[in-house]
Parts: sequence; structure tokens; C-alpha cells
Amino acid sequence: MNTADKIRKHRLEANLSISELAVKVRIGAGLMQKIEENRYQPDVQTLLRISTALDIPASEFLEKETIEQLEKADT
Repeated sequence: MNTADKIRKHRLEANLSISELAVKVRIGAGLMQKIEENRYQPDVQTLLRISTALDIPASEFLEKETIEQLEKADT
């Protein structure tokens, strides 16, 4: 399951529309739709706002490779 699928899954579990989530994340509904369709990869800041809006840890959305890259950048 990729990041887009995970975001969509948690959005539906939270019973939010794409527009409602976009408002909470402070991005346009069109961009939110592109993220969910895996046509746009959100930056870390946007991913953090999505995780906050859905009350899900950001690590849930990150691919294993992305987490490893972030850990390497911290060292």
C-alpha cells in the first residue's frame, strides 16, 4: 500500500471528504485529490499536516525507504 492509499484509507475511516481534509491541511482540494491519486508526492511538511488532521502518526504514511533517508540525514 503506497502513501496515497494510506491517506485515502485513513481519510475514509475519519469520515472526511477530500474537501474537508484539504481545508484541515490548508491546501486546495485539487492538490489533495492529486495526492490521493498518487499523481503528486507531498513534501514532508504537508505530510505532517495530513497526519495531524487525521490524527495518525506521520510514520504511518512514510515508505520505509523515506524513513531510512530521513534517519540518515539526522546523523
